[in-house]
Amino acid sequence: MIVFRRAHRLHPGSNSRNRPRWVPGRQEPSPRQQRLPFLERSLVLERFFKQSIAGFTLLAVFTAVVASPVGRYNAQRFFLQARSTLVRAVGLPADRWAIDTDWRVRRSYGIERTRRTYQQAYAQVTPQTRRLLDYAGLSPQDAVLRWGNYNQTFVLPSRVFAPDDDGRSYRMRPHTRSIWLKDVALSWDVIGFFLVPDTAELRSLLEGTGAYAVQGSTQTTNSWGCRGPEPDLSAPLRGLILGDSNMQGLLVSDDETPPECLRRELESRLNTRVSMLNTGHLGYSPEQFFHALLEYGDRFRPQFVVFSFCANDFGSVFKPNPNSFDLEEGKFWVGKIFEYCRARGIAVIAAPVPHEEPITRARREGNYPGKVCDILPIESLWYCNPFDDFADEQARLDLEHLRHGAPAKTSPLFNGRLHDNHMSAAGTALWGKAVGRRLAPLLESERLKGHIRF
Repeated sequence: MIVFRRAHRLHPGSNSRNRPRWVPGRQEPSPRQQRLPFLERSLVLERFFKQSIAGFTLLAVFTAVVASPVGRYNAQRFFLQARSTLVRAVGLPADRWAIDTDWRVRRSYGIERTRRTYQQAYAQVTPQTRRLLDYAGLSPQDAVLRWGNYNQTFVLPSRVFAPDDDGRSYRMRPHTRSIWLKDVALSWDVIGFFLVPDTAELRSLLEGTGAYAVQGSTQTTNSWGCRGPEPDLSAPLRGLILGDSNMQGLLVSDDETPPECLRRELESRLNTRVSMLNTGHLGYSPEQFFHALLEYGDRFRPQFVVFSFCANDFGSVFKPNPNSFDLEEGKFWVGKIFEYCRARGIAVIAAPVPHEEPITRARREGNYPGKVCDILPIESLWYCNPFDDFADEQARLDLEHLRHGAPAKTSPLFNGRLHDNHMSAAGTALWGKAVGRRLAPLLESERLKGHIRF
């Protein structure tokens, strides 16, 4: 090491020849230089040893954290959230890769937790209930555990549902006849849907379980795995229904689902044969709607699409402490659906599903369906809100019950008598009539304009 000594200040009159020059000089040895060589080596080894202990400790902690499901989940989410924060900080658009990856992490973690919970719940049921669950494909080894309802985890019977890794999460099996069960004794910590195969064997398996089959709730799926009749590709007018359990039709028969009611209404008003493809699945949200449209759209070639939605399709949007991200996420997938349809010249009508409380109590329409209506890229005529049709019918039913001296405890338009909030057969018929009354003239106008043919 070369150290330069500081120059001396010249006094007046001094001879420049005698001036000190900048030359290499010496300083007092540093404390480090004063150490003996063997002491220096000892200190180096000591520092290395301490750093190694610290490093191995951090590595052990990190390994222990990521080795557990909770640790892996928190580590992955921390990385993704930090990445998204950095992207926003530099003013870049939303990082879709990070959002999709975050969803995969959260959903995988939810499935892992639910699997453990379900194994405990299954171990606690009676032998009779266990035989019933095994029959439906609901043993821990056979059950289909998948995400649904935007951010929840479902336990689905594998004899009725199958996994889907192409965006839909799960789907109904084709050519399957099934029926709904009520009062299956299982832990309330598990969201299970008891749509089981409808066979002669089921009746004997129900004995001693306390569960029962809901009469009139039998459903069948076609060769495409959708509820309803076989798709008629030769029909002059074809419509594809996007939706969740409301469109699938819970606790109603095949000919009482909302799509079937709408099909009959359109055939009556337009005097032509109509084929409706009902892609509604319980628990589906706009992300799954879009992937169902991708799968069936080009195959079915519909002239129109019905975008049906309800409150729980958009996460926490309608809960007391909503997450603003949930509405943005729903808006993203709604936009993808409408982009797909616009690119193919497919007309789209949006129609919310009424619920009993907004009909019989305070509506608060600015909340639901107002918040969803605000994000729909659609003109007013193509947005059909049947709430007033339900309110009118509810007022008529209330009056009728009062005249007979027996006011109803729940609305006949919904399945409240079965402790379920979906539309009853009377409600699905009313929904089909309301949407068909609006949709029929719109489709006729599109035909006259030359935009569609039927």
